[in-house]
Amino acid sequence: MADCAASHDTEVYAVVSLPEGTWPGDEAIDAAADEACRSEFEGYVGAAYDDSALYFMYYPPTQDGWATGGREVTCLVFDPEGPLTGSVRGSGR
Repeated sequence: MADCAASHDTEVYAVVSLPEGTWPGDEAIDAAADEACRSEFEGYVGAAYDDSALYFMYYPPTQDGWATGGREVTCLVFDPEGPLTGSVRGSGR
């Protein structure tokens, strides 16, 4: 695991598993990933997403990955102003 004290562009703040089922399509995956990462944001950062200076992005499962059981969405937080130094966990930013 990387040291958060060093400068970094993004920080993983959640890994969320989507429900089992058939591949729902790219739009449904993006909507579910966005909702999952948004709901985890405040608990990690300490500020509601809409009130935060930080943004999030995510890596959703792919259709090929889904076919082999990959259901995880990786949520990452970043500062649009530049690299992070130290963890943003509980920062209230």
